Formats: sequence, C-alpha cells, structure tokens
Amino acid sequence: MAPAPAPAAVVQSDLQRIICAAEERYTCRSEFIREIASILHGGPGPSPILIHGPRSTGKSSIVRYLLRHLDVHHSYVHCASISRPSAALDLILHQLKGGRRTRSEGYGAVGGSASHGNTTLSDFLELLPAAAASGASRKRGRENHGEEKQRPGARAGKGASALGFSDGHGPTSSTECSWVVLDHAHRLAPSSASGPDVLSALVRAPATCGARVGVMLLSPLPLGAGPFLTPGMPPPRIVSLPAYDADSLRSILLARFLRARAAQTGAKAHQTPEVFRQFLLMFVPAMARASSCLEDVEAAAAELFEEYSKPLAQGPRLTPAQLYARVRERVQETVSNRGAPWQPRRLKGPRADKEAVLNPDAPLESSTPALLSDRSSELTAAEGMELPFASKFLLLAAFVASRNKPTADRIIFDPGHSKRARRGAGQASDAKAELAKDAVLKGPHSFTLERLLHVFYALFAAADGRAGLERAEAAAGAEGGEHEGCAPEVLDAEVGVQVSSLVTLRLLSRGGADPLDPGASYRCHLQPEAAAGLARNLGISLSDFLHFA
Repeated sequence: MAPAPAPAAVVQSDLQRIICAAEERYTCRSEFIREIASILHGGPGPSPILIHGPRSTGKSSIVRYLLRHLDVHHSYVHCASISRPSAALDLILHQLKGGRRTRSEGYGAVGGSASHGNTTLSDFLELLPAAAASGASRKRGRENHGEEKQRPGARAGKGASALGFSDGHGPTSSTECSWVVLDHAHRLAPSSASGPDVLSALVRAPATCGARVGVMLLSPLPLGAGPFLTPGMPPPRIVSLPAYDADSLRSILLARFLRARAAQTGAKAHQTPEVFRQFLLMFVPAMARASSCLEDVEAAAAELFEEYSKPLAQGPRLTPAQLYARVRERVQETVSNRGAPWQPRRLKGPRADKEAVLNPDAPLESSTPALLSDRSSELTAAEGMELPFASKFLLLAAFVASRNKPTADRIIFDPGHSKRARRGAGQASDAKAELAKDAVLKGPHSFTLERLLHVFYALFAAADGRAGLERAEAAAGAEGGEHEGCAPEVLDAEVGVQVSSLVTLRLLSRGGADPLDPGASYRCHLQPEAAAGLARNLGISLSDFLHFA
C-alpha cells in the first residue's frame, strides 16, 4: 500500500490546481496569477501590497477569484461606492467578523457598536483584532464540522481548504490570518489637507493594533500618485499589471469565443473560430490604436463581427480581406468613437454582475464574445462612472444648474423660501407643464462657476455628504439653508482641478480663458438618462432639484 502524501504535498497540489484553473480562465495573466497566489499563500507581511494597472485588466476579478478559491479569510471593499470613510471601516469589521448582526451587539459591526456607519478610527483599531479573530474562529468551526461547501478547483476537507503552511512562512492554517482588500483604494485618500487620512490609517492598522491582517490595495494609480505618497504610509510591495497588447487582446477574445461556442447548441454555422480569428487579425490592431481596454475592444468586436460574417451565411464565399472591406468604414467610425476620452455606453440585456468584464463565469448568451454588452440596461455608464466622489456631485450640480434658471435656485434650495413667498403657489398645473415643455425645447443653458459651486454645496448637504468634504460643514449651518459662506471657496484649488478634469473629459465645456474666473461660463453635456443614473449612484432624488421635473 502506497504511503499517504505529506500534508505539504497535498497543499501544493491543491494550490497548483487552483492556479491552473485561474490561468485557463484569465488568458495572458499567468505571471500575475502566480504572484498573487504566492502572496496569499505566504500570508500577510509587514508591507502592504499595491496592485496597480489600467482599468479592465483583470486586477479585481483575478484577486477575487483567488481569494475565493484559495479559501482566504478576507474583507473586500469597493471604495468607489463608499461615501463616508466610517462606512468603509464598519464594512471591514463586519465582513471580517462574518455572521449576522444581532440585537445583543446593538446591530453594530463588532462588540456592541450601535453606531453603524459611524465607526471612528480609534474604535476600528480597538475592534479589528477581535473581528479578525472571531471571523477566523467561525471559519475554522465550519471546516471542522464539514459545513463549508466544496468549491470548484479546490479539495474539500480541512487540509485542502485551509491551505496549511508547513514551510515555516505562515501559520498552520490560512484561516488564522486575514486580508483586507481595498479596491479603488485611492478613493479613500483625504479630500483636503485637513481631511481624515483613512487610507494611511488602514494600511498601518495591523501593525498598530497587533492584528494578523494583511492589506492589499487595488488602484489604477501607481505608487507615484498623490494618494500613496502620504508620509505616514509604509512603502508597499508593488505588483504592476500592464495593459493588454494587441496579441493578448486577440488571444483573450478568441478564447472567450471558443468557450461561448462550446456552451451553445445553436451556434451559427458560418461563424466558425477560423472566421472569427481572421476578423480579429484585422480588427484588433486598428482598435488597439484607440483603446487597449479589453471592455472597449470586446464590445466593439461583438458589434462588428455579426456584420463582418453576415455575407458568409448567404452563400457567396468571400476572402477575409473582402469581408473586412465591407465593414472598414464602420470600424473607422467605431475606433473614432471609442477614442473619445469619455464615451457613454448603452448596456442591454438581463442584469449581470459588474465583474462580467473579466468574469468567465458570467452567462454565455451569444456565440460572439459580447459578454459585456449584454448587461443590464438599468446599469448606465453614469452609475459606474470612474470619477472621484466629489466630482460626481460637481457633474450632477452642473446638470441641475444647466436645467434650472438662476432665479429658481432660491425656490429649490432655500427651505424658508416657501414660507416667505407663496405668490406662485396657485399656478395651474397645466401652465407648469407648458413651462416644462418650453424648457425642454430650449435645452440646457450656460452657468457661471460661482453658481455651479453654490448648487454643488447644496446638493452635497442635501445628500448628507458633509463627512467626506470638510468645507461643506460651514455651509450646512447657514440660516435658512443659504450658502453665502461658500463664496470664498469658489477659487479653491482642489475644486478647480476637479472642474478642469470634467472639462477635459468633455462632460463640461468652458467659455473664456481663465478656468477659475467666477464669471466664466460653463455648459453641461450630460444626457438626462446619464444624469438620472448618476443621481441613483449618489442616492439623490434628481426630480427634487429640477424646477420643472
């Protein structure tokens, strides 16, 4: 009878199997997958991990895949959706602890904290070791009682799922240590010099409180960017993920096409892998000149391949060059459109996970690689817009300012106005409807930078977002809701940079040479549908701020 394999050999075998499965799913990312798996296998070290690279390169998807299949105890926070730093702290504690909130704990994150969403840094440092230890203990209990379900690519049972470290580089079980993963970590950087530095505090937290927790930062920004140069932040270990080149894009799209075709029974006979490969050979180099983003290239390929292959279904046999010549004009148009700094994308079909960009587990609905383009129509481009939190408010304020007349600002934003002036309260509803139609026909109008900032502060206060932007605290205490105290803030450098960024992205246009001139006029080019999606993302009822909504 052959001797049983040593525990270390079993662990290495399981690890290799998971890595091979990840490499098969995420084409052209073998080196990155092996490096991240090695980091997670070795346990947290003294330095944080910074993973940076352009968008749609697989950072988030691969890290989440490995965390799940390596069975690593972790907390994963997408910082772009966090409005307050305290919300991120509370979410980390709750995810590490696991389980449901109970009455005995005050429905708080850990240890009876009843102030859900208002956890302070001092509370976080005090509660972090208990949360990590409690979650690890709960996880070990599930494994010991065999309650945890078997995951694809991993062996069931204590030795396989725990990935014990018998090589001296970590504890005997990975469940004895935890990871805090911050996606879009730069969003937690302080919005001003006086703002709370939550990002640095989170990175230093394990060493400060003695918790065995590693910190992993995911961001499109490199180490040299501002948020990662805080004096108190320890130097991180850098893992760089470059953008895909043309060869990698072709390999990924072809692999997805083959998986989609194998999963379908009614695939079109004329759309063979060879036809798609020939199409990619000519299309991808042209598209890559405008964008190396996998999401953009995949959506454009899905849009054009159907037209490219259509003549093959009608009988005449054309060469690949002849087929491509038929769609060359469309390709040039698509490349031109995708090359714009910001191009809204209409998303269709049943709702899918936001990870569908690089999620091979997403439903395969087409024989073409259009796995991304079939996401929900409700998920507009504005809802997932990659903008800082304050910039989203600025953009929404610009939309409101372009739709309302200046005389309507006091009516909308001053709660005491209706008590002092009710002269127009009896206006007939049909007259208001006519005015609304007239406003739509006239279209958006220009507005000054000073007015934009007043609307911005009012929207921010209405959404109760003052915790993320300290300058709004002064405006919130004004009598009657007026924001006269904000006027000196108009020339604030940070706001000026954010407004200039929106102009660069062609979401705003500016008239005049001086971008910080309070009298400079601006126009907003955000469509109403995109503005509605942006308002949903920020938790604002847009109709409350439009005079003729």
